[in-house]
Amino acid sequence: MLNVPDELEFLDFFGSEPVESAPEDGYFCYKAVNERGGIELFFSFHEIEGSIQSRLVLNNEELMVVSGECVEEIRMQRDASGEYLSCLFNVTGVESKASVYIRPRLKIKWHMIQK
Repeated sequence: MLNVPDELEFLDFFGSEPVESAPEDGYFCYKAVNERGGIELFFSFHEIEGSIQSRLVLNNEELMVVSGECVEEIRMQRDASGEYLSCLFNVTGVESKASVYIRPRLKIKWHMIQK
């Protein structure tokens, strides 16, 4: 099962309730909007399945969707680079991480590197 912050921590981090959820299934989806408007970032996770998804939408047009399984942990990070979710994967022989930034600007970084 995926290790995630609690609902109050997500509420504080995103500043709003989930835009979609099925708590009985362990599914939650949150939305962040850039300060100038137009760009939306959707971040969802499924606690039981250990999966995450990030989507970028510009003026109601989907630009990108990236999904991953074998997620071990989601951490909330705040440092000099901004505020973001750090998602760590558990894949044998591979270092894999996703960083989903919501401040100071929306940004998604994923990498998967063979060890």
